Amino acid sequence: MISFIKLLNEQITLSQEEKDTFKDAYRQMGLDEEWAEYDFAELLKWLEELPQTIILYRLLYLHEGDKINKEELGDHYSENKKALLDNHQHKGSIYSEAGDNAVLLTVEIDKDQIDIFNTLYNNIMYPHEEEITLKNKGKGSTLIDIKSI
Repeated sequence: MISFIKLLNEQITLSQEEKDTFKDAYRQMGLDEEWAEYDFAELLKWLEELPQTIILYRLLYLHEGDKINKEELGDHYSENKKALLDNHQHKGSIYSEAGDNAVLLTVEIDKDQIDIFNTLYNNIMYPHEEEITLKNKGKGSTLIDIKSI
């Protein structure tokens, strides 16, 4: 994967272990080097084009009496609210035993709060989720809204 590694080296700084993790992820997904190079370039372009301030969405499932930790709002988000809700409703997780009450969190973050490595990895392994992973369990996010689904 010479060209894939070259792309990694030009765009972001990663350890050899992190580069190997990405290569292994593409192999696990059954994707060849050409597709991995194309997909990775698209992921980097997507991240680069995100605005400095981003509105993100997170779906939580709460049991009766559960409280949301507003200091650590979590690390898995999507900027696409419709896709997030559709994905959970069609996959059935919104009706799971994870909790009785589904709530949608809306937060605002600065782009530098994005965990680049985990965002890239999660989008390689789970491309349909369009996930943005945050650093530090979402500390520093600004909570805009909590809405019951």
